[in-house]
Amino acid sequence: MTKMAIVAAALCVAGLHAGAAGTLSAKDRRFLQQDAQGGAYEMQLAQLALQKSADPRIKQFAQQDVSDHTALNQQAEQIAHQNQVPIQTSVTPDKQAKLDHMGTLTGAAFDKAFIGEMKAINKEDKSDFKEELGDTRNDQIKQFVQQGQAIDRKHEKIVDTL
Repeated sequence: MTKMAIVAAALCVAGLHAGAAGTLSAKDRRFLQQDAQGGAYEMQLAQLALQKSADPRIKQFAQQDVSDHTALNQQAEQIAHQNQVPIQTSVTPDKQAKLDHMGTLTGAAFDKAFIGEMKAINKEDKSDFKEELGDTRNDQIKQFVQQGQAIDRKHEKIVDTL
């Protein structure tokens, strides 16, 4: 083989390996960015539940949600930083409007709205995680998504009992 052919073959092998384990696609980058904003929203919603809920079971779940998503959000931020993906942890205007509305509710009305919103979040997350897991070629993203799925399954079971 010529030197040129050897270099070309090495570059092809390196490129295949990097695509499987390392580089993030544009979709992976978007997923991380959207997940960071969604995680921020869910954390703020859970913190609101800690303040406003009348049900000790909801408060206990909200504390678990904050704990689980703090760890998951830190992992997302680490992956984003390692891959130079800018993320925002502020909530989107539509999610802020939901938080503002939830802040006006009290007692059983708050609890009902909170449970409904958590069910909607889990449904959306389940769909997003399934799609990302099927599309990504990045091992870090795959692991992150699998951890997110496990947390969402756990949360879904709890929310269904509230």
